[in-house]
Amino acid sequence: NQGMLYSAKEFYAMGLFERDADKRHKFYKRSFYAGYEPAANKIWESNINNDNKYIKKLAFDLVPGACVAYGDKLWNDDNGQPNLNSPCLRFYKFASAQNYIPGVERIAEFIYQVYTHSKPYHNEHSRFVGCFFAFHVL
Repeated sequence: NQGMLYSAKEFYAMGLFERDADKRHKFYKRSFYAGYEPAANKIWESNINNDNKYIKKLAFDLVPGACVAYGDKLWNDDNGQPNLNSPCLRFYKFASAQNYIPGVERIAEFIYQVYTHSKPYHNEHSRFVGCFFAFHVL
């Protein structure tokens, strides 16, 4: 009985055993919103159709995989032009703050791109600093 569940881990466990995909997804969402972070991965896995509107919502809910996917979309919307003020970097940071390795990788790649391809940083010293900083992030 769903009314008897109180903890985030209980919602997560119910999601593991639920056969109906919609109900399972709802259990994972309740678990995540109640503070159980492993439920974020289950929510992300259940986003089979990669609906862009839903990815944005999950990214704003700080689901790590969605943060990276939405950050990638924002970076592509910027035509792949690296800029330290780009909103995509914010979403990569959200993902990496939750120890999500692809988020850390995207930050390193992004910083490398900024310092190796942007005009204000287009000199040997800046390239070295960018590469060093990207390596340090990893």
